[in-house]
Amino acid sequence: APLSRESGLHREDLGRAHDTLRLRRALGRHEGPARIALLCDVAVKHSASIALRTLAEEAEETALRGLADALVVTGPGTGRGADLRDVEEVRGAAPLPLFIGSGVTHDSVAEMMAPRPAGQVHGIIVGSCLRRSGRAGDRIDADRARAFADAFWATKG
Repeated sequence: APLSRESGLHREDLGRAHDTLRLRRALGRHEGPARIALLCDVAVKHSASIALRTLAEEAEETALRGLADALVVTGPGTGRGADLRDVEEVRGAAPLPLFIGSGVTHDSVAEMMAPRPAGQVHGIIVGSCLRRSGRAGDRIDADRARAFADAFWATKG
């Protein structure tokens, strides 16, 4: 269970997946073509694990008990890249789609999307590298976004 500034130290702040699942059902989006998929971060950026488990064990836990539809691997902070060893470990631990959720740039997208021995990365979540300053919260820069899109589509052959 990762602990972060956002999760706080209070028990009521941890383990709220059941609320998300109930809301998805209440919205009628738990099945069918309009189903809301849950992309769940395995080792939440800006956090530290309070359990003595491996990343693979956290991935299994997120997939099975967290009822994730896909897993997300991030780096240690916003705009900081995921470690490819972590991507491999999570990919091998759970048979779910896998996304990389931080630090991918137009320079690294080909490496991040490359086929891996444990299986393919299904997508990326990108934000900071598209910003004028390269930092979250700044305006999207059209040239940076175009360069990223070109690099991404080049990975698709």
